[in-house]
Amino acid sequence: MRKKIVITIIFAIFLVCVSVIAINFVNIKNISNLPETGEGLLLELKSNKKDIEIWDEDDRNVIFEVKVTNQFQCNDKPIHAVFLFDVSGSMKESLDQAKSDAINLMEYFDFKRDRVSLFKFNENVIVSTSLSKQGLKKEITDIESGGLTNISNAIDEAIQMFKYLNWSGDKVLVIFSDGRSFLPKEKANELAIEKGREAQMLGINIVAITYGEHADLNLVSSLTSTIFTGGFVKGGTDMSKVYSLINSSRASLEDVNINVDLNLIDNLATLENFSSGGIVNEGNLQWHINSLGCYESVRYRFEIKVRNDINDLERIRLRAVALGEGKTYAESNVNEVIVHAPIFEIDDEVEPQIADVQDMVNIRILVKNVGTGEAKNVKIKTIFNDQFIKVFNNTVEGFYEDGEISWSRVGINFDGESQEKFGRAKLFSFAININENISQEVCSIPLITRVEAHKTIEKVNHIFIKGRCEDQFNLNANSSKVGQSNIPFLILSPKLNYKVYDETHVYVILNDIQEVKLNKAKLNIILPRNFKYIPYSVKLNEKDISEPQVEDNLSWDLSDLKADRIILSFKVKPQDTGDFFIKGELILDEVSQVSSFVVNIK
Repeated sequence: MRKKIVITIIFAIFLVCVSVIAINFVNIKNISNLPETGEGLLLELKSNKKDIEIWDEDDRNVIFEVKVTNQFQCNDKPIHAVFLFDVSGSMKESLDQAKSDAINLMEYFDFKRDRVSLFKFNENVIVSTSLSKQGLKKEITDIESGGLTNISNAIDEAIQMFKYLNWSGDKVLVIFSDGRSFLPKEKANELAIEKGREAQMLGINIVAITYGEHADLNLVSSLTSTIFTGGFVKGGTDMSKVYSLINSSRASLEDVNINVDLNLIDNLATLENFSSGGIVNEGNLQWHINSLGCYESVRYRFEIKVRNDINDLERIRLRAVALGEGKTYAESNVNEVIVHAPIFEIDDEVEPQIADVQDMVNIRILVKNVGTGEAKNVKIKTIFNDQFIKVFNNTVEGFYEDGEISWSRVGINFDGESQEKFGRAKLFSFAININENISQEVCSIPLITRVEAHKTIEKVNHIFIKGRCEDQFNLNANSSKVGQSNIPFLILSPKLNYKVYDETHVYVILNDIQEVKLNKAKLNIILPRNFKYIPYSVKLNEKDISEPQVEDNLSWDLSDLKADRIILSFKVKPQDTGDFFIKGELILDEVSQVSSFVVNIK
């Protein structure tokens, strides 16, 4: 007898422990079960375009969509849940709460794939014929209490139904009851355990929701803990927790951040807008997901605008990442958008390069688009000093005014009515005369060819005056200065007359330096005090270089620069009228060479 009492006490302690485990199980954060690989969490990143032409001003926007789907440990099998609803007299005070719980719990099932059945029981079992959500809600709402309780009988009826249906999905019994039976307690527990074991053999999960201050927790605990897969909670509990007990594999995601790193496209595009709830933090676009149920999806959108000053074929590559608790749960595919841009090259030819006063000089300019995109609204200009030369002839489509020849509607219509296709080229030509009254101090006349498109590019060529430039610029092959310490050095501007506040180009030309070592070479430009340097306008041989040191003058370090010829250009803006000297100083091996010119500002 004592031995039987000891065994009974041990078994009771065991049941209480299992009960505690079942209760605590509800509070476990599902996301803590997520594997580091992000298995089951699906991220997809799509865009409405795969190619962009930067000329399409109204069509450079790209819309991206991030789709997050919770597939973590989701069971592909549908659930058939049987609600065993206690309608006995002892449930009278708790009936409204039980009805509310049952109706709320139904919202977690997908009635397109899942099935919910309703068994009302007291000493008898009444099987509902309703299968729709609305029909079941109505039947639950109309429930009235009365009679005695026989849980074992209700479980048995459900087992027989599952055997008859041969349901291939997940099976679960959800008991809404106070657990009080009209049978003796020991007999009730024995029958419950027996039916629990039978349900276990059939793969049926059991979850219980208890009601009332006098609920028989021992009976419910015995029933749900027998199969070690279910659990029980008190009535009025959040039904999302109950659902996690019904099928814990259908876990919800909690506290996940979706991140898109926009720093990857910082120089290619700008962020225009994004879905509500998103924030931008240190270049990262982020959304926070508080909770995402199994099989649930959420979509976020954002829109970028591709910059129109891209110089080459570029690829915008973006990826979405799911982060949480210091882990990377999942990464999306890499979405790529190809940006097509035109790339222009300028080939110009001056014939003859060395000309005498009053000679006719022919200029031919070939503009090539070697990029992968179309070019619209392109303007071609050649700029020169109209005090030194006059236009003798220019192409029919060209327009001459105030020292500039510009072209539009030239064959392929750069004004946008048609397009310069990539791989195409266009030739422009005109003829000029050198004025007979050109100053004796002028050695060369610069010609600047400018292509103004999504980005402006320039190329400088020169007409050299015969008898003046041979010594300074080493134009005759027989009078080479290679290896000598002094370098042919000239500073000039395309024009001598400008209007106040007009941007003015300044060119510094160093010729014949292919074998001259520029050790400790330094170039200083001394500007008048009322001339302002325009930042980021400097180019060296048509390429961007670092900004000069700006103190009382502009200064560049040319040490170890390797080139046959250097053309350094930058822009200034005069702030006052009058005649002004712009002076250049080249310091090579501590020897200074100076060149200067005068501009008139009106």
